[in-house]
Parts: sequence; structure tokens; C-alpha cells
Amino acid sequence: MSILRSCALLFFLSPILFAQSPSTTRLPIIDMHVHAAASLGNLRLLERNNIVKAILITGSREEIWRKWVDSSQISFIPSPLFPNRYRTAGQADSAFADQGSFWRDSLNPVAMFVFPDTAWIRKQLESKTFLSLGEITTQYWGVSPTDQRLEPYFSLAEQYDIPIGIHMALAPPNETLTRPTFRARLGNPLLLEDILVKHPKLRIWVMHAGHPYLEEMTALMLVYTQVYVDISAINYSRILPRQAFHQYLKGLIDAGLGKRIMFGSDFTQALEETIEAINSALFLSEEQKRDILYNNAARFLRLPSEEIARHNKSK
Repeated sequence: MSILRSCALLFFLSPILFAQSPSTTRLPIIDMHVHAAASLGNLRLLERNNIVKAILITGSREEIWRKWVDSSQISFIPSPLFPNRYRTAGQADSAFADQGSFWRDSLNPVAMFVFPDTAWIRKQLESKTFLSLGEITTQYWGVSPTDQRLEPYFSLAEQYDIPIGIHMALAPPNETLTRPTFRARLGNPLLLEDILVKHPKLRIWVMHAGHPYLEEMTALMLVYTQVYVDISAINYSRILPRQAFHQYLKGLIDAGLGKRIMFGSDFTQALEETIEAINSALFLSEEQKRDILYNNAARFLRLPSEEIARHNKSK
């Protein structure tokens, strides 16, 4: 066959070949870890990458996350972050400033944080303002998941059958220089075991997949099948080198946990890189990639079949 005829054949076949290529097909993605921000730049990035549904974590003023919900066709699940982010006495920039109890940081007396009032949280759940709880960030404050201040929220999540997400293990380098209460040991996923025994119907997902506690994370998930993880932040090379992320992810896959791993970005400005971290994993089958990017979250969130069909319709 001549070079000219070969090129012509390739020209006519290329649309078919490209249409079959997973890397060029616009398939839906569910992002389990998005933070609302004042700018809409990251929101537009989500839209361009076909994020069809996302947990929208809000520790900021209501008008900020409301703007995201109202400005997009993405189906957002607003979810409150608490204890709220670092704050100092006299500040009132918290979404929960008037709906919670303030606690002082024993190692940094001017710092304060807030657990939202449980009656207020219950009201938000009943009105469906919130359909999820978390990111729970107690590790940053030196507070164990077993602390009794968290028990009412686990009880509410089980009672209303909504998912609850908790930050475990991960922190920026030298975190204790600016937040001296952070403790790496409080990110051990096995700290959740007594909570899961007390609340057997609790739907909980461990954010950042409990890195670097691979053995502990695996043990918890093998025993408690209601536990899922998201891989947010650890799929971003500025947080964890790609090789290290793939090694950790492969450990979960090799343990037979591929049906309970969910995509999350966290650093939404790096969304495309975090998606590519999945698509570039040679040890994952195409089915496993789709499970991580969409199917597992759809199951965990109990999406109705009609919504799943709508997400997967041809673009």
C-alpha cells in the first residue's frame, strides 16, 4: 500500500479510532472533594473537565458557596467544614460564627475554632441545605475522631443517612509551625473503628485515603465495608510525587478495594493533573479507572438510576 493511500486511510479511520480512545471521550466524573472559593475560576475548570457532581466543602460565608451552586449546572452537594478554619479572637468570617461553640487552642491561646451547633446542623439537614457533613478537620486541632465533641455529628449522619467525610493523615510540610496543634498520629484510620462499631449504618469516607497509613487503611476497609476513601490531594504532585501516589493507590487496588476508591481534587486548580494521575496509572484497567472517577462515588452517594443515566448520556 502506498504512503499516500495509507495516509488517506488513516484520515478516514482516525475519527473512529479517536472516538474509541478513553483519553478523548468526555466521560462524567464525580469529585468528592471541592472547596468553594470567592473566585469562579475553579468552577469553570470543573465544568470544562465534565465534573457532573461534586461535594462542595464550605467553611466560608454562605454567599460564596451559594454563588457556585447558582452559577453552574454541576450538581453540588454542599457540605460544612468543621471545626472551622484557623481564626483569631474577634474575627467573624465563619459560616458558623453564630451557630456554634468556640474552643480555644491550648497551644496557641489567641486561636479559636468552632463546632457548629447540632440543632442548627439538624435544621440544615432537614431542609436539605446540607446533604453531607465534612470535611471534619479535627486532626489539625489536635482532636481525635473519638473526641466526644464529634459524637453528635456521627449520630446525625447515621440518623439522616447522609455521608460524612473526615480528613486523615495529610498536612502541608511544617504544618506545626503555623498550627502547633496538628498531630500526624491522629490521622491513623484505625481511630475510626470504635465509631464504626457504635454506628454500624454510618456512611463515612476517609479523605486523602488515610495516606500514609496504607496497612491501617486497608485493615479498616476490609473489615468495615461501608468505609470508602477519596484520593484527593495525594494525587497532586506538589503534595505527593506521582510514583508514591501510584504505589499507595496500587496497594489499595491489590487489596481488592478498587470498588471503594473515589476521585477527589481538593486542589481544584490542579484538576487536570489529578485526573491524569488516574488515567496514567498503567496498573489500572479501564473499568477500574471509571470506578474511581465515577462509579464508586455514584454508588456511595446512592445516586438514582435516572441521574446516572443522565450523566452518562452522549455528549
